[in-house]
Amino acid sequence: MDEARMILEIHPYVGIGALRLGAPAAEIRRIVGASYSELKKDTGAWTDAFEALGIHAHYDPSGTCQALEVFNPTVPVFMGKELIGRKYDELQSWLQMLDPELQAGDSSLTSLELGFRVYAPTARRRPDAPAESVVVFTRGYYV
Repeated sequence: MDEARMILEIHPYVGIGALRLGAPAAEIRRIVGASYSELKKDTGAWTDAFEALGIHAHYDPSGTCQALEVFNPTVPVFMGKELIGRKYDELQSWLQMLDPELQAGDSSLTSLELGFRVYAPTARRRPDAPAESVVVFTRGYYV
């Protein structure tokens, strides 16, 4: 993948762009093709952080990709809309039309129907705060 601004389409419960949920770490690393750092967790799970591209791949202890988080410079797109930089309250209204059971928190919007979460860390103070990252996940990742 090129380190320039990448636009990747979200495929609910499948992945984003060419990156697939359920893929082994080696496949994700091959497709991304950029340097990464491995962040280990106490549970045996880990994350590959492709910081220059704005991609984090989260794995379970067996090395299977459970979630893909993207942030600038990568641009996640769903149904033709770029999500990063879009206002939290605008996203909430739009996503609620697509998923009436949208889970709206102080800084995140999680759609179990659509298989992704939008994160806007300052939305608690400013509802018009821009979204900064999107996590595309497998079924059961968020419950």
